[in-house]
Amino acid sequence: MSETQAGAVGVKRGAVYIRESTREQDKGFSPEKQKDAIREYAAKNGIKIVAMYKDLMSGKTAARPQFQQMLTDAEAKQFDVVMVYHTSRFARNRVDASSLKKHLRKIGVDFVSVSQPTFGDPTRPESQLSEGMQELFDEHQSNVISFWVRSGLQQKRKEGYALGNPPLGYCRKPGNSKDWFIDPKEKEVVLEMFELYASGNYSLTDTAIELNKRGHAAKTGNPFMYSGLPSILKNRVYIGILPSGDPNLPNVKGNYEAIVPADLFNKVQKVFEERRGRHGRPPAPHRFYLLQGLLFCHRCRKHDRGEPVKPNGVKLTPSMHASAHVLKSGEERHHYTCKFYKENRSCNQKPVPCKTIDDQVLDFLGSMEMPEEMVDIVGEMMASMFDNHQVHFGDKDRGRLASLQRRLAKLKTMYLHDDDMPEKEYRTEADALKVEISTLEQAETNTDVLPLNREQMIYASREFVRRIPKQIANRSLSPDELRGWIRQVIKRVWVKGNRVVEIEPHDEYKRLFAAVRKAYSQPPSLP
Repeated sequence: MSETQAGAVGVKRGAVYIRESTREQDKGFSPEKQKDAIREYAAKNGIKIVAMYKDLMSGKTAARPQFQQMLTDAEAKQFDVVMVYHTSRFARNRVDASSLKKHLRKIGVDFVSVSQPTFGDPTRPESQLSEGMQELFDEHQSNVISFWVRSGLQQKRKEGYALGNPPLGYCRKPGNSKDWFIDPKEKEVVLEMFELYASGNYSLTDTAIELNKRGHAAKTGNPFMYSGLPSILKNRVYIGILPSGDPNLPNVKGNYEAIVPADLFNKVQKVFEERRGRHGRPPAPHRFYLLQGLLFCHRCRKHDRGEPVKPNGVKLTPSMHASAHVLKSGEERHHYTCKFYKENRSCNQKPVPCKTIDDQVLDFLGSMEMPEEMVDIVGEMMASMFDNHQVHFGDKDRGRLASLQRRLAKLKTMYLHDDDMPEKEYRTEADALKVEISTLEQAETNTDVLPLNREQMIYASREFVRRIPKQIANRSLSPDELRGWIRQVIKRVWVKGNRVVEIEPHDEYKRLFAAVRKAYSQPPSLP
């Protein structure tokens, strides 16, 4: 934005962006220093700070949530200038830095680095050269830091020092960040675990149950769960070997004392090998579980309400998992099973047939009489959408569509040119962007058609909402449609025995469930 433009609209609105990574805390880039310098610059230049974004200990732009929010707010014209302490705080990849600054300026948002000389008019060649050299230097500095950090870690590993936090059985002494020492109490737990499983008389679940019976606990202080045992029982760290994790690097003898004898470790691996064929479960993409991910065990609700045992512990979730049991005849029986019953038998909630729980939830939803209040709300929303459709799409949705298309293109560029971006991360984010882009493109296509059918479409929408309970009761929706609607309105379903005892709606649907409670003197499946 030029000086003339700024004067025309009055005082500039500024956004502050702050970023810090752990390796730069002592290099003059602390959050407070960045914030103070930017505030001083804003005060001197008549810029009113209206937004502040801060990402701590994060790297690439795609992985910085506050950075992405800043870009979204810039699209919405919530400020006129983005201020950073140093250009390296914005982006150290020169391709990202250049394209993002160009995009901000294209939508009328300035970019300022308060600790560096101004680059001048960004449209002039000499300013572009100056700014480009700074971006190149920032990227070079980032590469140098990464190189030395990697070199230092590799050297530590060559010397036999383990990287990361010590596992169960080991600890670091206060003030010593490099050496691992044996924790005597935890060592005994590790040895008991290996001996139990090596005997061949205990499954993973039985091993977890026995350890918990003896009063032992995991590193976090939580009870042992069978799913956490393989990461200990297969870890070669316990026999004094540091696995490389890289096929191009050899394993290294650790510079610490081993806990588990090699012969005991090998016995455990042999048991794993013998059981792999007998207990492995083939993948079954054809299986469908209506409430998977929504069910929780009411008997274990104490875990949901409690806190982790240790400050660094993980809060346990009383979820119920879906599973299938295949009979000799080939028939499949599907069940929902409490996580704690399955993993260490600390709960007496037995597996319950999926159909038993699915039918209770569907019967409750199907028994609803959709309150007219909700039908009216939907009708009003549809009327408002149709009355303002042209304005909304022209002024906002087209900008949003263009922004999403640019983000998708940028994400693809980053994936193709950045070896550190995992494919799964790229696919997940790209798919989400494509879904939203497709929705907006469809809306744009229908822009001229929708207003012509205003009354018919509003009526159809109201009737659709009215008919949802009946369609659920008649099971006339497809399984995917049923699951989609249930996931949209329901947050959690709590099960006790073979009964649904509570259904929690998402916040935006609490009014609907409150209205239903008024309609029934004893509403089924609700507290």
